[in-house]
Order: sequence, then C-alpha cells, then structure tokens
Amino acid sequence: MAQVDAEIKGLDELIRKLSPDLVAAPVRRFMERSAILIQGKARQNVKSDTGRLANSIAYEIHGAHVPLWATVGTNLDYAAAREFQRPPGKMPPPGALVPWMNHVGIPLSEYHGSTVGLSPDARVGNSAYSPIEYLIARKIGREGSPGHPYLRPALKDSEGQITGRLLETCAREIEAAASQGVSA
Repeated sequence: MAQVDAEIKGLDELIRKLSPDLVAAPVRRFMERSAILIQGKARQNVKSDTGRLANSIAYEIHGAHVPLWATVGTNLDYAAAREFQRPPGKMPPPGALVPWMNHVGIPLSEYHGSTVGLSPDARVGNSAYSPIEYLIARKIGREGSPGHPYLRPALKDSEGQITGRLLETCAREIEAAASQGVSA
C-alpha cells in the first residue's frame, strides 16, 4: 500500500484546552479539505496509462469524535512500486505488464497464454508470460524499475495551503463557534 499521513502538531493539545464538541466539526472539515487537496494533487502527479492508479487514490479521516489525522493513498498492489521504486530481485507477475504493453503498442504475440516455446522460467503456476512480456519482466526482475513519486510530492506541494489558508479557515470556524457558545 502506498500512502501519506498528515498530522497537525499541537492539535491534540488545542482540543484538550477547548471543548471537543466545539472543535469537532471545524477540525473534521479542515482534515477533509486537506485530504481532498492532497488527493487531487496526487491524482494530477500520476503518470498513468489507464487511469486506474489515479482513480484509486482515496482518503480517510482518522479519529473518533475529533479527527486527529488523515491518510491519503491507494490499495493497488503496484502503487508502492510506483511511488518508491521496484527493487531488483522479483519479476512482476504474469499479466501485470499487459495493460501497459497494450497501451504503448508492444505486441503480445500469438503465444500469449501458451507455454509453447517458452523457457521453463517463463511459466508460473498455471499462468505464463507472453514471450515479450517475459523479457520485459525478467529485465525488471534483474534491474528493478525507478519510482515515479506522486503522493509525497502532493503532500509537499500542499503543505503551504494546508498550514496557511485551510488552517486559518479552521481557526475562524472555531472562533465563530466559540463566540456563539455552540458547536460548529
């Protein structure tokens, strides 16, 4: 899983000083706005052939009544390799490269799905690589592949807005709720 977590330092102390009921709604809105901002930037940062990775990026707000942190990420199995890198040592599984190969115009050949003429290394369980897919997967297994960060840059690019405008909006909402003596 690839994800980034965002936590506001000092938020738990602020909540202890103020009524949790007073700060719960503004803090939840702040966390949600921040997470949506990071999510949007991460989706823009993804260089994708199918859009599957970008569309899978979601957020989750953590904390019971008053949220203390948010997580933005994806549960796709290849997402961490895209964010960081795929180290040498293990080939992608059969079929994993097919969408990319189709997109960039690399033919699978008439042997796709057949083990005829393939080295025994090209067979994995009941699945097999196409000959060309096997060569690409073998190279990735030997050399790894570079990462293409999308989540970490999104967090870094969002920090100014989060600690500036969004945090100021949250503070104003808390002040307004406190001056009215009701929860926001």
